[in-house]
Amino acid sequence: MARNRDVAPAIPFIYVHHTFSFAVSDTPTPITWEHIHFITPDFSITSGDTRIRVRRGVATSGVYMLYVSAGAIKKAGNPVQIIIEIYINGVLCECAAAHGSIGAGVEHSDATLITAIYLNVGDYLEVYVSVDAGSATIEDDTARWIISALPMQGWDNERGGKNRIRGGVSR
Repeated sequence: MARNRDVAPAIPFIYVHHTFSFAVSDTPTPITWEHIHFITPDFSITSGDTRIRVRRGVATSGVYMLYVSAGAIKKAGNPVQIIIEIYINGVLCECAAAHGSIGAGVEHSDATLITAIYLNVGDYLEVYVSVDAGSATIEDDTARWIISALPMQGWDNERGGKNRIRGGVSR
């Protein structure tokens, strides 16, 4: 079955990943996103950049779901954890960190971060990765990032909304 390359999502959406392995230490380092799979006009990024921007004049402010994951293997020293953190406009975002246990030897570890964040038009986001000690290698094709807007239609239905959507606010 052929893939449909003409998909046009109705909500803001982006999916990027980092393709090559790279070393990380105990100093948080931004991930460079090299492969852009899907992107709506609401976002902007160039291959080889660390920042995803919420575009002015196209996107809207609102709640966005963020899904980030990466896999690591111990490289040197004694790293026990891989840490993934999200920064908004250069500032560490509250409640937006995830840890994964690396273990002994050259064991593999995965860390996955899923969170909801309110974003304003013009904001930029970055994902930083580090380990607690020593160094590790982020494995090929394991760093992935998906951002999707949470549709607000149906929220607070009794405040002027015309569409009733199940799960709305009840009073």
